[in-house]
Amino acid sequence: MLIRDGLFEAIRPAAETPAGTVLDGRGKFLMPGLWESHTHLRPVLKEDEQASQAALDATLRAYLRRGVTTVVDLGGPLDPYQAFRDRYRHEGPAGRAQLLFAGPSFTGMNGWPMPLHHNPTCAYEVADAPSAVAKLRPLLDRGPDVIKVIYDGESGSPEKISLEALRAIVAEAHERDTRVVVHVVTERDSADALEAGADGIEHSFMPTPGREAEEAAELTALLRNTGAYLTPTLACWEQLGRAGDRSYLAELVADGSLTQAESEAFLERQPTWGQGEFPHHPKIECRARLEAAFRMIPGMQAAGVKWAVGSDIAPVVSRPGATLRELALLARAGVPAMDAVVAATRHAAEKIGLGGRAGTIEPGKVADALLLDASPLDDVGVLVRPGHLVNVIKQGEVYRA
Repeated sequence: MLIRDGLFEAIRPAAETPAGTVLDGRGKFLMPGLWESHTHLRPVLKEDEQASQAALDATLRAYLRRGVTTVVDLGGPLDPYQAFRDRYRHEGPAGRAQLLFAGPSFTGMNGWPMPLHHNPTCAYEVADAPSAVAKLRPLLDRGPDVIKVIYDGESGSPEKISLEALRAIVAEAHERDTRVVVHVVTERDSADALEAGADGIEHSFMPTPGREAEEAAELTALLRNTGAYLTPTLACWEQLGRAGDRSYLAELVADGSLTQAESEAFLERQPTWGQGEFPHHPKIECRARLEAAFRMIPGMQAAGVKWAVGSDIAPVVSRPGATLRELALLARAGVPAMDAVVAATRHAAEKIGLGGRAGTIEPGKVADALLLDASPLDDVGVLVRPGHLVNVIKQGEVYRA
């Protein structure tokens, strides 16, 4: 595999490779770099701009050390992310994962997540289609990598963005060659989003009692027909739904998602963990969505639904640990190892329109890759448990894990 100027140039026998720096991969396994396609880095930001940039550097270095070479933030302030992007273009990877971002999400009036953070730099409240387009156009001028819409709430309420506004946002973004992903709660939300032209659905849905099988079949057909991607965020539902459950921490340690020392340190930092409810997503709902997703995923997988890996939030495990936990949960839910790996690489890149230049090892694409001492196709846990990652390659720069 020949890399030049940060790109894969050719894949050919070693004897034909010109002289240069050589990374010996004999007896090892090479795969594309992993993607985190749905997270929020707002909590790591600081009041001071310089401190925020330092925090982003530290967070994105932590991702790269675990094999996550690209991180997509789906809802946060533009200024610090644009400042990081400008520095990254000038400095190169410098041991950090690449950060792609949506900028502020679109939501209804006081719609989710405004009751959580009350931060107008992280979410735009819109009342109708004209106001949505008026806020979208200057956002698109600033070059976000993707647009995110929160389609959440009671139909017809001001907190829920209207279907007309959702359609207008998708149409306007597509005119500017920018993909749109949509946060959903119900199957009806998912269907509306796909019929409006969404490129990705964020979160597995909460089924209507007594209609789960019917709704799963309807959504599966829509996903197949549209070619859109589903990012179920299983790791989010698991961490919120099992908050306060000490046996859950033991499971994370046993699976390699946490070390025992990390588990003990977490409990020291969070002695009241799980005593309260996360706003908007109570434990019972999160557990129900996780359990329903585990029931629905095998049928969706058999039908050819395209998955993408995204963890959303990381209240228990580390941020890169949440990405890897999502990968492990997809496999546990019945997604074969190869498809789980594709969800964390090619599909994640395709979801936001970058499949033509990233996400796979092919000539002409960005040289992001992992060198492992065991095959993740035999056991996805190879990517989760520390110790199997030998090297990380980011835009042609090689780092020892």
